[in-house]
Amino acid sequence: MSADAEGEEASREGQCIKDVVRSLINAKGTSSTQLQLAINSSLMQVAKKNFDFVTFAIFSALENEDADHQRLQLLRLLSQLLEQRDPRSLVVPRTLAKNMTRHLLSNPGQPSADVLCELAPMHPDLVLGEVLQGLSSDLPSFSLELLSQVAAASPATLKERLNEVLSKCFNLLQGCRVMDVRLLLLRTWCSLCTAIVSCLFPDASPLDAGHPCFSRHFAVAASPMRVRQTAADPDGRKTTQVISAVFALLMSSWTNWKDQNLRVAVVDTLGHLSLVIPKDQFLTNADALLEHIVFLLSRQGLASSSSPMPPFALMQGTCLALQACVDADRELLTIENTFQTLWSALFNAVVAGGPLQYLHGLGQEALQSQAELLRCMDVLAENFGTESLNFLLQKAKGHREERLAALLVLRQFAGSLLASGIVEGVQPLLSDTDAAVGIMLGELLVALSPRLAEVAASKQTQVNNLIGFVIRLTARAQVADTEHGYVPKFVSKGYSNNDAPSAEEVRKRAGSVLGQLAGDPRGSMNLALWPLLLKAMVNPSMLLGLPIICRCVTQMVQSERDAAEREDAPGGGVRQAFQNYGQSDMLLLWLLVCAHAPIEPIGLGTSILRCLEALAVFLHPILGQIWEAPSKRLQTLCGHLE
Repeated sequence: MSADAEGEEASREGQCIKDVVRSLINAKGTSSTQLQLAINSSLMQVAKKNFDFVTFAIFSALENEDADHQRLQLLRLLSQLLEQRDPRSLVVPRTLAKNMTRHLLSNPGQPSADVLCELAPMHPDLVLGEVLQGLSSDLPSFSLELLSQVAAASPATLKERLNEVLSKCFNLLQGCRVMDVRLLLLRTWCSLCTAIVSCLFPDASPLDAGHPCFSRHFAVAASPMRVRQTAADPDGRKTTQVISAVFALLMSSWTNWKDQNLRVAVVDTLGHLSLVIPKDQFLTNADALLEHIVFLLSRQGLASSSSPMPPFALMQGTCLALQACVDADRELLTIENTFQTLWSALFNAVVAGGPLQYLHGLGQEALQSQAELLRCMDVLAENFGTESLNFLLQKAKGHREERLAALLVLRQFAGSLLASGIVEGVQPLLSDTDAAVGIMLGELLVALSPRLAEVAASKQTQVNNLIGFVIRLTARAQVADTEHGYVPKFVSKGYSNNDAPSAEEVRKRAGSVLGQLAGDPRGSMNLALWPLLLKAMVNPSMLLGLPIICRCVTQMVQSERDAAEREDAPGGGVRQAFQNYGQSDMLLLWLLVCAHAPIEPIGLGTSILRCLEALAVFLHPILGQIWEAPSKRLQTLCGHLE
């Protein structure tokens, strides 16, 4: 074939591909969901070899489309194409990117913002230039939202024009009188603080504002800021001047803002700024900032119908401000009654939020707020451990809601060096008959499990008491409401399904706790568990819990066998436990008696038979032979009962 023929063939093939691409794009929005997914997939494959044309074709269709639904489909496709381009070195041509940026900025909305966030790293000067022009308009809202998202998603985009962006946003903040725009500006400054740290320290780990531990990560990443601020770096000094001016402006202005949402948002912004401004400036304003935080935490009405917790922005700003205090001078938190006041305000927020709410799984906002609230307490406990523990143990002696809240917070600290003090401090609660307190103690035991063996070395009796309490919960019977005097609420007011936990729920949770201890591959608590479980198995008052205990024992025996096969060193041994126990005949007799009522309580027969199978060689030689006999009748019986 001649060169001309080959060229003509390639031209026809190229035209055919273009026709196919146009046909696929025209079919968008008029087909079923399944077919649209197939179209998207086909276009993504074609784009690997014809990226520029596919991008241009989608944008051309977008410019000429009037129907909102089809525009939305095209924007999503364009965003997906840019996000998943392969290889990542593919870049939208500059002229096309410029036209695309202007078109999308004139059609605000999240789908447009998604596309622009993908374009920004390809052409940072172009996109930022258009965004800065948008900030100068009478309606800068969409440009602010976009700037905030770009700063959070790709902070390196701002690096070359960082100070220009900061100065523009500062000027806007100075002259802004519209509440909605103020809120957007405050949120934008939070993202800009993250971008500042990422731009000045590009070798640090990327910061993700959506990460559950963002406030901790940001505090660590921002810690070198104050060292850099002392260096002779013109760009760094300019950045410091602007953020210092923003902090001073907000500290002097928020007292005049009456709107609660603005006051909450400003705490989040001040929290971010606290970690990037000079230390001297923060020390001068720390008392006033903490006073404002305590004031907001103590205000009624901050919780909403969708969340019983204080707003997430307030809790995140509080956590950042506390870490700034620790970084600057931890003694700030001990001046006068600051420490006690902070702990009281934070603890009251836990009480008001309903300490057991997380067991029912409320909305994402409530869970995020609660996690950030507990993280604030973590900061205090890490720096003032003894004082924090004493505060919580004192609250554990209070009314019911305070006991539950104290247990929830202690659960947060269970993996720390406070574990020993926690085990000792909760001993008085082991006599509490409240079902909710029992559940929380079980959750606390799970949280303590990684350090339980270490604690048991010095506090064996207290550890045994805590485990024994959870074992007794497996046999908890339903208590009549009249015996309580009132029906204890499971979560805070305003929420449905707030009856007390049922006895069955308590038993199940206790069984889950024991299952986690028994399933510990390290077997670190086996020596402590065995005597307590064997004693409970022959206790007639524990009949309701016998199925759970039998399953736990079976699980422990199997875990030890698995460890032996892997030649792992087990943490404890069933053989040693039975040698110390010395009442194997009584245990065998009691299990055989109980097995005569195989379905009361539910699952009893199966649990006993499986337990007898696991313990056969330790209970009686004949029992082991029965299970190993050719007859499969016992296995058949177990299968029938199951």
